[in-house]
Amino acid sequence: MGAIVPKGLYWYCLLLAFGLPARATAQFEVHVHHEFPGVCGGDITVLGSGFDQVVWSTGDEGPTLFAPPGMYGFTIYDNGAVVLEGEREIGSNGWDAQIQVLPLFDGIQLSGPVSVAHCGTAIFEAPCCTPDPAQTSFEVRQDGVLYTPQQCLGCSNIQCAYNLIMVSGLPYGHEYSWSINDQACAGVTQVGEVTAHSCANLELEMEVVDAIGGGNTGSITVLGAIPDPTEPLPIEAPVLGDFRLFDNASGEPVGELQTGGAASWEALPPGEYLLAFVPDQLCRTANRTITITDGAMIGERTSDPLDLRPNIADDHVVVPSSLGLAPVDLRIVDLHGRVVMVLGGVPPGRVPVGELAPGQYVLIADRGGDVFRARFIKR
Repeated sequence: MGAIVPKGLYWYCLLLAFGLPARATAQFEVHVHHEFPGVCGGDITVLGSGFDQVVWSTGDEGPTLFAPPGMYGFTIYDNGAVVLEGEREIGSNGWDAQIQVLPLFDGIQLSGPVSVAHCGTAIFEAPCCTPDPAQTSFEVRQDGVLYTPQQCLGCSNIQCAYNLIMVSGLPYGHEYSWSINDQACAGVTQVGEVTAHSCANLELEMEVVDAIGGGNTGSITVLGAIPDPTEPLPIEAPVLGDFRLFDNASGEPVGELQTGGAASWEALPPGEYLLAFVPDQLCRTANRTITITDGAMIGERTSDPLDLRPNIADDHVVVPSSLGLAPVDLRIVDLHGRVVMVLGGVPPGRVPVGELAPGQYVLIADRGGDVFRARFIKR
């Protein structure tokens, strides 16, 4: 059978736990209700016996002080003698949601804890209103309309002390907001919002230079990212973000993380690489698989602009005669860096592009080591 703690010792230890000097003749507790913004105000109450007066730092007297958030001192008297002096704080705590937004392949994910400070955590401190879990839920709105996600863990019967939320598969191309619907206390409290852009058709304009003779002479250059304006809520230009290159076989990163609107990796051996681009704006990661072959094509990473006409073409583009009359080597690459056409030793003039699929391309003209480039659109 366990030992019984004497009642007087219990109160003495209780007061010491609050950092307050004890008196053998007084037995009391100090309780705090914290303000729930917009719902109810806070108070501090002295309960117990062995005292006959409480004076607060505000000048108020009585066992209970109703006051706005702040720190308040109190003095407890018994027959004119000071029994105890101390201070307690009234806080202002409503619903708090630490929701993280993650861009996944099948949509965005919302996850994190929601709680009300001091709710159900101590017998001496509590919010002035305690939410009822049966009347509390997590709600998501898509473009301002209440939305029911297919996967929503922890979204009902929310415990105010701690509740973990996880909502998955919210489609891109929409505005989202989320709130706590607390019918017992606070009503609807909005706790977050975000714009989830569409970028499924985001084009990465790249130039890939193959390795020569099996050496580490290949390179991958990202010249920019081009959004598709036909997508709902497309990512906005300029498109900036983080670029990371990986060896596709081993999964190991190649080089350093690069940030901004362009990136370049040099001295690459032949092989298959995975390029991952994470836009700064909320949008799913753009991944591209790139192959550097052994000497299949020799190119340049930098070039002079080329006045190519028309830049929106149906069946041909014209390489201008300003390049001279000497034959040039031409290649056309798509925005994934893939070479889709090679023409060697042709004079400036008409270049047929009617067989190309609709999209954006880069034409690169090599005239004895002088390289010129221009972008065009094939309708």
